[in-house]
Amino acid sequence: MRIQVLEHTLTYTEHNHIDEFIQQIEEIAVKQDLHISHMIINDKEVYDDISDYISKHHDETELVQIILKSKKQLTDDVLNSTHTYLIQALPGIDELANLFYRKDTNKVWTSFGDLVDGMQWIMTLVNSLIDSEVQYVNKSTYLNMLGQLKDTLSSMEEPLQYKDQQLMGDILLHELIPLLNELKGHIQTTMDNGVHSI
Repeated sequence: MRIQVLEHTLTYTEHNHIDEFIQQIEEIAVKQDLHISHMIINDKEVYDDISDYISKHHDETELVQIILKSKKQLTDDVLNSTHTYLIQALPGIDELANLFYRKDTNKVWTSFGDLVDGMQWIMTLVNSLIDSEVQYVNKSTYLNMLGQLKDTLSSMEEPLQYKDQQLMGDILLHELIPLLNELKGHIQTTMDNGVHSI
């Protein structure tokens, strides 16, 4: 397997020690003040753990391109993907609230599981914005938003436990949707004002 990192091409065989190999990739990134973003394999972006992927697929993959990005580029990517997700997810959350009100149990719990997965993903992304080493106008707002998201998700535990679909619909419609719209607005403000490397 050949691994391309910027202008460097490394060759990995099953005889290489994977940790040393990953260290070589990280050294290349550090020298350029860049960070590992993802891999491109067979024209597809892959965001799996690099060492796991290489260990499992070294026999069947010929070329892996390691994509490196600056801190600013990574933060921009997080902002864009979170904003896009929110635009796409908000109508579905509204529909889910209506399913809870209609007590449509066939679809509601599957859709709710998808919502929980999405909220965990958003909280991970918001955490990465908070921890980011770049400056942007409303950075402190995200810590507050993360706390509100956690509180809102915690408030869903009781109606979930008792299968109280009316209360769950209320929480989605009157708490979660407004909160996610507010988050979307803060993300838009951040994107409009830009991020700056420290």
